[in-house]
Amino acid sequence: MAAAASLASGVLILVNGPADGALGERARWIGRAAGADATMVFRVGGRAGAIAAFVGRVRAARPRLVYLVDTSIATVVAGTWARRLGARVVLDTGDATAALTRATGRLGPLGALAAPRFERAAYALATTIVVRSEELGRHVRSLADRPVVVVPDGYDPALVDGSDGARHRRQWGVGDRAIVVGVLGSAHWNARRQWCYGRDAIEAVAAARRPDVVGALLVRGDGLPRLRALAEARHVRDRVVFADPGDPRAAWQQLAAVDVALSTQTNDVVGRVRTTGKLVQYMAAGRFILASRVGAAASLLPDEMLVDYHGAWDEDYFARLAARIDELPERRVLAERGERLRSVAEPFSYPRLVETLRTHVFAAG
Repeated sequence: MAAAASLASGVLILVNGPADGALGERARWIGRAAGADATMVFRVGGRAGAIAAFVGRVRAARPRLVYLVDTSIATVVAGTWARRLGARVVLDTGDATAALTRATGRLGPLGALAAPRFERAAYALATTIVVRSEELGRHVRSLADRPVVVVPDGYDPALVDGSDGARHRRQWGVGDRAIVVGVLGSAHWNARRQWCYGRDAIEAVAAARRPDVVGALLVRGDGLPRLRALAEARHVRDRVVFADPGDPRAAWQQLAAVDVALSTQTNDVVGRVRTTGKLVQYMAAGRFILASRVGAAASLLPDEMLVDYHGAWDEDYFARLAARIDELPERRVLAERGERLRSVAEPFSYPRLVETLRTHVFAAG
């Protein structure tokens, strides 16, 4: 199943996710760049339903340009139909698809074997490929002779919250002097690596020696039960706050209550090609960040905010992260250093990125 945002038109944007997710937010800004004749169709169901809905819309609308947000079976099948019908196809991707498939193990051994061929086919059907980092651009160029445009994930400057987060800290029962270490995003469990977004915060709180550290997991997803169980197992359940991030504006308000935001990427192709939207959001929010020294974080953040990460999986990373947390200065100093990142984030604001899309993608269509 899929949901359409308006009637069919010259530009059809097919989104491999729901309207209220991160891909949905990116798609709405893409729609602004595309202009008034753009139609968005969001995925709201399983693979078979999404394929039927996407292909059906392509066949009914016969658009001049189809913009695929994310590399998935549903978007690639629809893009193949669009090319057959003479449309220009733009593929917007944020991951090295084959490497990510192998890392997650979601499609099993056969899926891992087929993933490289699928990734190459996805790039081959596109007339232009939009990537979310320079490193991913290099990866795509190594596999396909196609024009590549770099448009990272961004943030909406109208949502940036300027408060000190005191209201949420009171709601969470966190004192004024406590150091809140947290993450904001989606928690999806990776059984192969026993990992999901937020585990780093729990492990760091458990391993840190200083008693004034509190974890804040502003997450939702199927990994939540695992994270709660991990907090219990590490005996820090009373020092970890679980809060639903809610709508985007509420999420920014909760983020203002976090002193140190964590961004952990593995030091392999999967991690190096990502410029995650959350890293950009943390910078725009003026948070002090502790990130693995990988990919975009390694080039955007000062050395004091980077923690070494070794290889495709590094179980010792959590101990190094905790050691860095033990060395952190007081909240006031953290806030001052985090404020410096706001200017670093400015080039990632979605209004600026819209202009890149208009100039380098839609003006050619």
